[in-house]
Amino acid sequence: MKLLLILCLMTQMTKTKKLAHTWNVDSLFVSKLLYVKDNAYLHDLIGGTFESRTKLFLPLVLPCASSIHLDTVVIFSKGPGKSQPFKAWEGTLVYNISSGRLAYRGGTKWDTVATLRDIGAGVGGSGSPTQIAFWTSSNTIGGNNNLWWDNTNNRLGIGTSSPAYRLDVNGSSRIQGDLFINSWAIRVRDEPYAGYVLKWEPEIRAFMPLPDEGVRGNGNEGQVAFWTSPDAIGGDNNLYWDNTNKRLGIGALPDKKLVIYAGMSDDLIKLASPSGAYNWSGIRFQGLAPGGWSLAAIRGIDVGAYNGDLAFYTDGDGIENENLVERMRIRYTGNVGIGTSDPKSRLHVAGSISLPVRTVSVNYTATDSDYMILVDASGGARTITLPVVAGRVYIVKKIDTSGNDVYVVPASGTIDGASNFRLSSQWKCVSVISDGTNYYIISSY
Repeated sequence: MKLLLILCLMTQMTKTKKLAHTWNVDSLFVSKLLYVKDNAYLHDLIGGTFESRTKLFLPLVLPCASSIHLDTVVIFSKGPGKSQPFKAWEGTLVYNISSGRLAYRGGTKWDTVATLRDIGAGVGGSGSPTQIAFWTSSNTIGGNNNLWWDNTNNRLGIGTSSPAYRLDVNGSSRIQGDLFINSWAIRVRDEPYAGYVLKWEPEIRAFMPLPDEGVRGNGNEGQVAFWTSPDAIGGDNNLYWDNTNKRLGIGALPDKKLVIYAGMSDDLIKLASPSGAYNWSGIRFQGLAPGGWSLAAIRGIDVGAYNGDLAFYTDGDGIENENLVERMRIRYTGNVGIGTSDPKSRLHVAGSISLPVRTVSVNYTATDSDYMILVDASGGARTITLPVVAGRVYIVKKIDTSGNDVYVVPASGTIDGASNFRLSSQWKCVSVISDGTNYYIISSY
């Protein structure tokens, strides 16, 4: 069933001539107060005397065939009786079919309100979860991958979809105004140039870029910076840091962890303990550093009266600890003790010693690596030549059973005034010492 509605339009200048237009509608749309969707006649809907229901009719939204101003709306009924004209009251809404717009009765004229497209179409667009929506056109909202909101942690991301901070910006940023960190401002009033640093200005309670009037200086890449004056930093070719290999060079470019190069008259290293704190200073060798056990140490020891010994320590108990034991000491007197901290001779060995032994079967010239030389002369007479070095001691012994002689001959000088010393039979032996010019027999048999 359809409701038949005849809407007659009257001109503003005359009430004698009526214009009428008739069409069918499925329903009447009204304001939020009323919606009509049945086959009832409008006259029956209003009921009774039309004038008594005038205020009920005011919120109706009625179809209208023309965009001309409407002064009177005439309602016709299929039933008996006459049609009853109705004066359009202020506040009445009418839909104009030809223009597709709503008209609102305000005072003595109709004002256009909106189109159904404006009302029904709403806002369109699409985006991804957590993207921030913004207007992409006059009636469309969208988003993109450059603006995100983490509603769980209340974080805003610009250029990142996973903001890790309240404001996380991936890319360059520009701030026109002061930047506040907590309650302290960073303020840039004029364009800074090279050499400016941020300084705290207590008068205005802000950090400002101001000329660097403090530290200055220059150096070469790799040089270690140091103070060259109270307000300047510099470097020179005597102190280098290899940051790639973590090496320090003093006096030279380093090719090891620590390289120290000094002149002929310079000490390479000086180690000192605070006055009165310890009676020694030294170097400790540690395994699996940091936090490892001590392996060995070298210590300078204060023995009083401005004298000092040098002691050598090792760890040999097989336990991870700091139990270093002294193995050798050089006394301030020059005596060297091995196994004793109080040597009574230039070399004092508290224990056994081992000396080199060499066996030869041909003519041989002794070296500084030799001490005792055993000679097999079974193949013929043999000559052992001794270099002349002050303090050098050699022992030569014939070990074969043949009657071939072994001759001990100094490279220069004599042996007890003779040009050589002869060993003629098995087990014959001679021990000699040189004064730098000649050799002298210590013992022989």
